[in-house]
Amino acid sequence: VEFIGGRKNKDSLYTKLLSKSEATAAQIYDKLRFRVVTRSPDEIFSVLRMLQREVFPFNYVIPEQSTNTLLPFEHHCASRADLAPMVARMQSFEAPGTMERESLVDNEFTAQSYRVVHFVADMPIRLSDARLAAAPPAAWTLGRIIFVMAEFQVLDTETDARNEVGDASHSAYKVRQRTAVMRRLKLGKPGVAVPSERKDDD
Repeated sequence: VEFIGGRKNKDSLYTKLLSKSEATAAQIYDKLRFRVVTRSPDEIFSVLRMLQREVFPFNYVIPEQSTNTLLPFEHHCASRADLAPMVARMQSFEAPGTMERESLVDNEFTAQSYRVVHFVADMPIRLSDARLAAAPPAAWTLGRIIFVMAEFQVLDTETDARNEVGDASHSAYKVRQRTAVMRRLKLGKPGVAVPSERKDDD
């Protein structure tokens, strides 16, 4: 239904760096991000499978940078006639006979009610002849394939609409993040209201 790509602007980058006391530039994984919205939850798995077959191998996903609060994988597979026979052969971190739990949100500013399938991958990019020609001669021997770290978000339209309401909304997220920055810089007190930013300033 919707595909959006973009880059994090400088204001949002500075805010994110300042909001986390341990943050460094190398820990900002969503400088480049892509968002895919499907018609229904049933299409999410197909989109993930397509991305990992056509865009990047699954082993290029960055460890500990994946969140799934939307699609319980084992439950989804068990509900599909074509996938159910494979469930018994799948690896699981849950106790035998129990279904997996949705992973917890790993961003302290994200509301627990926010739902998404999110991950970061090292995406291989083939440089064009023009781009390669513009590179220093010393770089030509490295080849034309480079890796770009990118964030992917996949969710359905109904979940997308729910995520824009109340505590899970983008504006509420930005308020929590900016309040943390104010606390760190000692320019305000906890709970001080701050202006929400534009929706595209994630």
